[in-house]
Amino acid sequence: MASWVVIGNKNSKLSTLSAADVKNLYLGKVTSIQGYRLYAFNQPESSVAYQQFYQQILGWTPGQVSSYWSRQVFAGKSSQLQQVSGSAQALATVN
Repeated sequence: MASWVVIGNKNSKLSTLSAADVKNLYLGKVTSIQGYRLYAFNQPESSVAYQQFYQQILGWTPGQVSSYWSRQVFAGKSSQLQQVSGSAQALATVN
């Protein structure tokens, strides 16, 4: 199983997240942890990183992720996560 690193702004005082925190963040269930506002970004759905991340973190296929977000958005519970084009854009976005 691959290890995952959740990146953040270097000025953030939040140094760690639990696995449950990451799951809740990527399911749109939380937008802040310990008083800090957090933003989750997705790689493109077709990318290996996206597919492996959701499979290993949630045990979901891309189709299950898409279905989940369709229900969330339709119900007005959450907005779909912003997508970045890849790792380089993700790093540029948080810095």
